[in-house]
Amino acid sequence: MGNVFGGDTSMSIKIYTYADPYHIDDELYWDEIKDCPQFCVSQTMVNGLNATYPHFKKSRQLSTIRTLVDSLYDNWNSLNTKVRQMIEVDSVIGKIDAISKEPNQLRSMQFNAKSIANCIRLFCELGLNANEFKTNHLNIDQVFLIEIYKQIATKASTCFRFNRVNNCDRIDTAITQALIKQNAKVDIGSINLDTIVIHGIHQFSPAMLCAIEDISKYKTVILLFNYQKQYSRIYETWMNIYSLFNLPIPIGSEDREFTPTSLYVDSFDSNALADSIGKITEGQFKDYYNGLKNLEIIEFENLTEFANYVAKIYETAREECERIGKPSPLAQMSEQFYAASSKVNDILRAYFPEQFEERHFLDYPIGHFFIATTNLWDADEGRIRVNSFADLKECLEAGIISEVRPGQLVNCLNKVIPYIENELYLDYMIKSLISLTKYVDSKQPIKNRIGYFNVSKEDLRALVKALEELQKIITYFFSDFGEGGDNFKRFYSRIQKFISNNVDIGEIDDTMRDVIKRLLDKLEKTNLPEEGTFHVLKQTMSVYLSQDDNPAAGAHWIVRGFEQIDGDILRSAQLGQKSIYHFCALSDKDICASQEQKLPWPLEPRFFEYAQVPTDWKYQIFLKSKLEYNNFNRYAL
Repeated sequence: MGNVFGGDTSMSIKIYTYADPYHIDDELYWDEIKDCPQFCVSQTMVNGLNATYPHFKKSRQLSTIRTLVDSLYDNWNSLNTKVRQMIEVDSVIGKIDAISKEPNQLRSMQFNAKSIANCIRLFCELGLNANEFKTNHLNIDQVFLIEIYKQIATKASTCFRFNRVNNCDRIDTAITQALIKQNAKVDIGSINLDTIVIHGIHQFSPAMLCAIEDISKYKTVILLFNYQKQYSRIYETWMNIYSLFNLPIPIGSEDREFTPTSLYVDSFDSNALADSIGKITEGQFKDYYNGLKNLEIIEFENLTEFANYVAKIYETAREECERIGKPSPLAQMSEQFYAASSKVNDILRAYFPEQFEERHFLDYPIGHFFIATTNLWDADEGRIRVNSFADLKECLEAGIISEVRPGQLVNCLNKVIPYIENELYLDYMIKSLISLTKYVDSKQPIKNRIGYFNVSKEDLRALVKALEELQKIITYFFSDFGEGGDNFKRFYSRIQKFISNNVDIGEIDDTMRDVIKRLLDKLEKTNLPEEGTFHVLKQTMSVYLSQDDNPAAGAHWIVRGFEQIDGDILRSAQLGQKSIYHFCALSDKDICASQEQKLPWPLEPRFFEYAQVPTDWKYQIFLKSKLEYNNFNRYAL
């Protein structure tokens, strides 16, 4: 088969393909891979392989590639490192004259410090030399990005040191951790750690490629993907990427070609459609319509109408789950949905947040409270400035500041906004409201025709008291943020203390209780950075005040992405019920989605074509996978 990569005898990589995902165990190499750890492109593929192959389910040897990468480069992917990198970027931005002399450019760069840090992480993972970039065809944001990277690359001490793994024991530990994180009951002793299989990757990230390179110096790495020779044009996108490994790519069992058969009555029409689409891509044009008369296409006027259709299916499944005592509505849905665009999930998430399992501290009212407090604090003036009354409302609705009855404070605020809307600062607003209390009198019906006179003294005094309390809280958080060298530690220490003292854990629901407990535990254990600007503090809050990212998140989406199709279709044979599969958002706009969506601002695939000559194999494969993203969508369909 050829197991030496690119002539480098220190690396052992093989590439295998299979034609039929339901019969990988019939391939000649099955005995070589069946007892090895297998790391899949997605959680849905893990679920699909476990459902299809009882051997995998019993041995618990499957996990995701992301879990492996996170375990292998745990310090690089740690919360603390990512926040320190954002702070370092923010610091460097302020020291570059070309940026600081342009106020608009400076604000743009500071506002996007998190995104710029992600760009530089990507450069480090690719091992790009900061001095070899060509800027002729780059826009001004990209030019400044490279300048920031140059400044960081020359620093003697930086958070952007990407330490590769060159120790076999460390690799064994990472593989073991990744398997245990997926399933704590795994028996590591029964698994062959000398070889690992990486399954179904089309969109290679630089970190994935580094992991393949590092592991292959000590173990055999087998790259495995589905390939059907009869549809070679649509599957060509896989060959375009994997050929850059410069290795033989043997084609799996050719007698496993896909053929629609009327024996499978329920799925024959759909299989015939799939075959027809495949043949059209191969240039075999003929009239397929007569054989596809029973298929139905549903067209929606807009995204909201589509979301409503999906929501009804999900609601029915959820009710059925409650009736029979099963936990997962997705498995009970009579119709499954896959879309080239995930925008519909933004609507569904608002209605079914518990399904997505992505809610973190900042999604709750108490989280909104902390975000709103940072919006209200003007770091330049050192005082509370109200640019939007929405921020005041978020603070008053969070349940932090007590009220006699639900909605008392916000209802009163809504009535008096016309009276204070010309005031910029909270302390001035409070003074104006104190003055207003002198004129509010329920016995004067003429005055009550004016909204802000039509409030009770009791409610107005409660609002004044609440705003004074909010003023103290915000001042406590931020008044000395710009002083001393431990402002970040001070701030998050105060957040921790404030939550502990002001939130009654016993009175909130179980989910929120778990979120707060995990947050407090994280703040207790995290080695917080010592200092940073207020600009970067606002960006780090979304990182610190959140749960850990969930690698399995996509598996819980109600409308899944095309990346999840492979694994879920595997499970169709085991569902034991008739399922309808919808493939949605198939417009050219969605199928040909811009690859820029997959790259942090201000990067785009063209940047990598112009900025450096891609000589390193990892650079070539990463770039090719980005350029092939549209073709991947077509393949998935």
